[in-house]
Amino acid sequence: MSRRSMMKDTRRPSVKYSRTSVVVTLKARASSSSSQRSWKRLSIRSVPMLPPMAVLRLYVRSKEASLPRFDAYLTEVQQRMRLAPIDLIRAWTAAEIAAVEGAIRTAVTGSGIVGAMIPNFDGTNQAKGNKAADFFIAAISEHIPQGTRIIAATGAGYPDRIFIVGATGHCMELKATSHWRDGDSNRRVLTSSPDKMIRLVNSGDIDTPPAHLICTVLYREENSSVQGVRLDFLEPDSEVSIRLEASTSQRLLTQGGHQKFMLS
Repeated sequence: MSRRSMMKDTRRPSVKYSRTSVVVTLKARASSSSSQRSWKRLSIRSVPMLPPMAVLRLYVRSKEASLPRFDAYLTEVQQRMRLAPIDLIRAWTAAEIAAVEGAIRTAVTGSGIVGAMIPNFDGTNQAKGNKAADFFIAAISEHIPQGTRIIAATGAGYPDRIFIVGATGHCMELKATSHWRDGDSNRRVLTSSPDKMIRLVNSGDIDTPPAHLICTVLYREENSSVQGVRLDFLEPDSEVSIRLEASTSQRLLTQGGHQKFMLS
């Protein structure tokens, strides 16, 4: 984009100030070609305080503004672990989506779980989420139509379960929440390691490569009841947020070339 075209644009952001930060909402220009342009809404939060009369202009190409794809992340995390990357996600077919959604819908209806009370529903939010998810699976399992089943994916890590249709296993991750909001950007962690997926692929427990499903149990905090379930059929191009993490260990600290002192 030329400087002249930037100067001609008169669109202005809306700016909301607080004592320590500013929220800027503006239109970010996103285009794949100069002849076809569209505008996407972009919000920036918690940036340093700007002077009251500041004027902010931001133009972002769509490729730069988009989040990483799930398939790109799964390849990158394998490369960072110095593994030879294999495909760990594929697209769903329309028939597969219909089969999985139909099976779970049938099981939800047959079990009468919507409105049911979750027993011993106490503890932390994490504990409550686990209880809600476990209660959901236990309630619907015996009502799953013939030819489909849900089994535990043994071992720690992603995925929690395997949804099997015929001889094909799909990755199934269980989540639970009492507050589903379409605009909520809080992180819902999927995976930080490909180890379990690779093991399940190599053992034939899931398809090669597998399709991925997130099953979110919706519950009401006030009366500990199940309100419904949301199904998200992830695709290779599904956008994800990535947060790199560094860790150490007693072995690494012992072997490290830094200064060390043991006081006793």
